[in-house]
Amino acid sequence: MSGQPRIKLGVTLYSLQDEYAWGKLTLKGCLAELQKMGAEWVELLGDQMIHNSPFPEESFYLEWLSWLDKYRLTPVCDDIFINTTLYKNRRLTTKEGIAALQAEITHAHKMGFKIVRLVSMTPSNIILPCLDFAGKHDMQMALEIHAGHGIDAPYTQEYIELMTKADSPYIGLVFDMGLFCRKYPRVIREYYRHEGAAPALLDFVDRVFLSGTDLRSQADKSKLEEYMRSPIDEEYWEYVTHFENNPLEIMPPFLRYVKNIHGKFYEMTDENNEFSIPYVQIIDLLKANHYNGFICSEYEGNRFVPSGVEVQGVDQLTRHQKMLRSLIRQ
Repeated sequence: MSGQPRIKLGVTLYSLQDEYAWGKLTLKGCLAELQKMGAEWVELLGDQMIHNSPFPEESFYLEWLSWLDKYRLTPVCDDIFINTTLYKNRRLTTKEGIAALQAEITHAHKMGFKIVRLVSMTPSNIILPCLDFAGKHDMQMALEIHAGHGIDAPYTQEYIELMTKADSPYIGLVFDMGLFCRKYPRVIREYYRHEGAAPALLDFVDRVFLSGTDLRSQADKSKLEEYMRSPIDEEYWEYVTHFENNPLEIMPPFLRYVKNIHGKFYEMTDENNEFSIPYVQIIDLLKANHYNGFICSEYEGNRFVPSGVEVQGVDQLTRHQKMLRSLIRQ
């Protein structure tokens, strides 16, 4: 890697949502933990951790910037949501959506971010009307390509067409590495086993992913009656059909548009490898294609810890960061 542009490592505070929600860590405490694990960049979901986001008290911004300085962190990406179903009886109008996106851009700019992550299915008709506004705030708008809402999804294709035609530095993508699950996450399997899911169903799902494919094409449950024994089986099936096991080759054609990568992970093993996602091959591919953007560790195994068991978010993040740092340096 000597002489080559370096991939930049960060952490999304989504990973510490459990610790935050239970009062074990404050927002400031989360930033302190990032410094301890050697992270340099921070990503945030404002809706999760900032009161009245995107309209906090003005004093918050000074406090936030002082914390970043204290813990030597640089803000990279603000994960935003345009709440199109805010009202019970209608969706937001285009005008309302534009106003909401501009408010988020203004807020992110005040916090020092350079990227706003647009959640999958953000209406594409609000992007171009905000392009000049984003440029004036030096803000890149990037749609997340996420499992269940992947490259082939119609709304993703619509956004990609818009992005390539606009060819603007202020419109791009966030790639989520959950697109590349080679094995179905063990922590999810074990969580549903604990909840009573049928062993035959759990084994069937594992076999499909190990065979090199996924279950998006098998959404018809009628062909799987032998596996469906209870409502928990139905719930598990609904969940697994949104996971993707794509070839890594789908990524390079889009890397010129990628502003940030979500380093999704569910479980760091005792050998300090991610159980489901092939990070050795991912980092090799990124280096071979001269990617020098961001990868932000995103721990999602916290959603599948049995009741009464403490979530080990800080430890899992620390080990994921260590793994990425080692792979990047090789």
